[in-house]
Amino acid sequence: MDSSPPAPCVDGAASAHWLDLLRRNVGFDDPEAWLDYARSHGFRDVRATPLRTCPSCAEPSSRVIGQYVYYSTLFRLRACRGCGLAYADVRLADEVVRAHFEIAYKDDTYFREQRAKIFDHLARLVGERAFPGASVLDVGGATGHLLSAIRARRPDLRLALSDISQAACDAAALKHGFRTICGGLAALEGCADDFDVVVMSDVLYYEPDLPAVWRLLPRLVAPGGSVIVRVPNRLPWIRIGTILARWRPRAAPAQATHIPFFNPEHLYAFSRGYLLNRLRTSGFVDVGALPTPLLVRATSRLPAHAFHAAARAVHALSGGRVITPAMVLVGRRP
Repeated sequence: MDSSPPAPCVDGAASAHWLDLLRRNVGFDDPEAWLDYARSHGFRDVRATPLRTCPSCAEPSSRVIGQYVYYSTLFRLRACRGCGLAYADVRLADEVVRAHFEIAYKDDTYFREQRAKIFDHLARLVGERAFPGASVLDVGGATGHLLSAIRARRPDLRLALSDISQAACDAAALKHGFRTICGGLAALEGCADDFDVVVMSDVLYYEPDLPAVWRLLPRLVAPGGSVIVRVPNRLPWIRIGTILARWRPRAAPAQATHIPFFNPEHLYAFSRGYLLNRLRTSGFVDVGALPTPLLVRATSRLPAHAFHAAARAVHALSGGRVITPAMVLVGRRP
């Protein structure tokens, strides 16, 4: 009988590595069930923090809509039982988020071509609400493509943008001469000026501190001025998609890795009711919601203007109750 020690088990050592990683990463309550998935997808250590309460109203009670895997972390999209916000219940570490957007930051073609219809629509809304010589702030304005569309329509307006990217701010100032405020909410909170029109186009779902946004907006918008917020309106589709996914043969909800129609980069899926309520409680009046053009994708066979026309028709026929799959909310500060 061979009395030499057994050879080390490579599979056992590898399994132990992946199990340890799953126990360290957030969300995997049953790490053994995720072992094969972690190994096949090359999981790595990722620092993250779970949220125990709603990031908007601090309500601890919520309902799980669905779950998804992103950056080797298991997230759950939850619906707050207090304010109704749908939110991701994990926050990735700041350094992970910064590194991601350094890589994922969109190029000039994305803004110039894929978002052109969106910018034209927003520029028209700004033009309708801005008096001669008014000041306009584009929050998260990147290199200034929206402001360029506004300037083409209303050259009399005084234009400024903010962005967390120093490179984007430098490009906007150098190429277009726009005033820039570089940084996030802290930079805007330190801004002494207010603006006659404030635009937040597709940035709200990236902001981890929503209460700070609702406190800041009334200070950023001048008396009598307007706020314009654009976001996707996919929550109804997300709910339908997660229900249908449970009916698929051999579906295992506990092992779900994505949520239909939900972008894992986003921290929230906003409903129209939540945003209307937050804008009103922040002091805005004449608050309403409108359909907006979609992002033009290279693979799309349906022209963006046709989809927007269809969305407007559905909005009108439903008496303003149906807006999908994207919306613009407008309000006025008294």
